[in-house]
Amino acid sequence: MRSLGKSVVIAAVFLCAPLFAAEEPLSVREDRPRIMLTPSRVEALKEKLASEPIPGRDAGKQALTYVLTGDKEAGAEAVKYMLNFDVSDEVLEKKTASDPYRWSAFVPVIYDWCYDLLSDEEREAFEARYGRIAAAMNAKSWGGPQMPGNNYYAGYMRNAGIFGLAAFGRTPLAQSALDDALITRWRDSTLPFYASAAKGGIIGEGSQYDRYNAGYVLWLAEAVKSATGRDLYRETNWFREFVFQTIYSTTPAPARIASLPEVDSY
Repeated sequence: MRSLGKSVVIAAVFLCAPLFAAEEPLSVREDRPRIMLTPSRVEALKEKLASEPIPGRDAGKQALTYVLTGDKEAGAEAVKYMLNFDVSDEVLEKKTASDPYRWSAFVPVIYDWCYDLLSDEEREAFEARYGRIAAAMNAKSWGGPQMPGNNYYAGYMRNAGIFGLAAFGRTPLAQSALDDALITRWRDSTLPFYASAAKGGIIGEGSQYDRYNAGYVLWLAEAVKSATGRDLYRETNWFREFVFQTIYSTTPAPARIASLPEVDSY
């Protein structure tokens, strides 16, 4: 699934229509699954499953197994993980940040992918709990809207956006999370950052954390595109810049323009 994700991202970057800066209105699909998956993508993955197993051992694999095969035992394992996910009051109220929250993007994805395995009470309880967590983390100064080059910022933006799309129309907490992700952060902070300090595809946290940061944003872009049709890739040139910067920075040998003379060092 990881290689598929990379292929999707690269194709989206290079095959998309000319860029535009206008913000598209959101119209979230009512059918499910809507996060990352569309009916055509589900069918393609089912065909792929005939020759290649779903990789991984985590709850995300169990949830995807349920989507593609209808295996309710796998779905139940994913749901168990989702329902048990929580962040303590101490972290929400007193701590600077939360790595478990930032890393756990599959929690709201499972809510969407395994939605029909949940009772109404389970849906409402999860929406209230996760919505409260997202709101508290979005309100923290570390990783807040003033830090668009920070990986906590990007992780929080991704998680809030995915939750907002997954629970769209069911709770005001979903709309608040989506507004924080796509207006407060993406429109008002990320896009200006990509056009200035991050121009050229370099976020500024180094080769390791820049990858994490970009990965979080790519998750959000794919979720928004599958759920609404809105293409965040086309709202900035930064994704293309990041691809070229990555190719350049990972070239395995010194590179130079052919017309320049040889030098001893670079």
